[in-house]
Amino acid sequence: MTTTQLSHRLGGPSSAPTLRVSGPAELLNALPYVIGFHPHDSLVLVGLEGTKVIVTARLDLTEVTGRQGSLDDTLTAMRNGGASLFVAAVYDDATPPSEELVEQVVLAASLADCEIADVLYVALGRWWSLGCDNEGCCDAEGRELSAVTSRLHAE
Repeated sequence: MTTTQLSHRLGGPSSAPTLRVSGPAELLNALPYVIGFHPHDSLVLVGLEGTKVIVTARLDLTEVTGRQGSLDDTLTAMRNGGASLFVAAVYDDATPPSEELVEQVVLAASLADCEIADVLYVALGRWWSLGCDNEGCCDAEGRELSAVTSRLHAE
């Protein structure tokens, strides 16, 4: 299991707390705190440099679906900011992401000379890894977001 560091600067390098996140469930639980609100009908991109989160972005799903421009521009800007590996999270309580949307995200990352580590889907308090084919760890029913430890919330 990979541990990712989320850092947020609050006034300079000496006061930069580090939040340690282990796995996709903890990352998804941390994202509302990182971006400042609970996303809905959104694509959230988490840009990594190694195991450290260095940049995040949120796009409305209506801005992404079938429209390559805003996604391309966002990933290019994030790549220019130092990210080369991404986790994409699709938040949509109404409809799971289409294969077309997932392919669009992967293609845009490739065009920006980046890689997508995983595409996660979040709906109704549950999450799925769209890049996982192993039913032993990625149940068709998804996993509860609340199943993570409260350490994340305490930190």
